[in-house]
Amino acid sequence: VLAGFSEGAQLASYVQLAHLDYALGGVAVLDGYPLPPLCHMPGADPAAARANATYVGGDMSWMIWWGESDTIFPVDASMAAYRGIFAALGIEDALKVEHTEPGQPHDLTEAEIARLMSFVRAN
Repeated sequence: VLAGFSEGAQLASYVQLAHLDYALGGVAVLDGYPLPPLCHMPGADPAAARANATYVGGDMSWMIWWGESDTIFPVDASMAAYRGIFAALGIEDALKVEHTEPGQPHDLTEAEIARLMSFVRAN
């Protein structure tokens, strides 16, 4: 499982979708807006989105956790970007955990780490 917070989360999503040609055991994105070419995929033609991806298999497992009060990567735009990526690539079922934590800023919390550990154990 590859997990990251902030810039690490950006790299985790990039590595799985735009660098590797196989599924990791899981990918956990904790407050990290997608990097190019991923951020260009929402609303794109599925063929164009897939041309910029290195892996889109149905065996991926993703966790996305966001702080509702994140001022670095605002939750609404960020979650819309990830949902758009998954839709363009046709991998909506890969998103196993999607959570927005009320009041959480751009920071890690004990609840987030506990949920991450559950995700890792499940994968």
